Amino acid sequence: MGVSTGLINLCRSTTFSYRYLQMIPLMLFTLERRMLGLISEMVTLQAREDAE
Repeated sequence: MGVSTGLINLCRSTTFSYRYLQMIPLMLFTLERRMLGLISEMVTLQAREDAE
């Protein structure tokens, strides 16, 4: 009884962490794109200031 419950819990946690691991790259990708967007905006603003 105790062993099977432990195995079920282990399986649940592994599927959960597997889903979580699948989500991590997406989150990083989104974060990276946001950062790149911010950087390019800052560069554009700086270029505008330099032009004026």
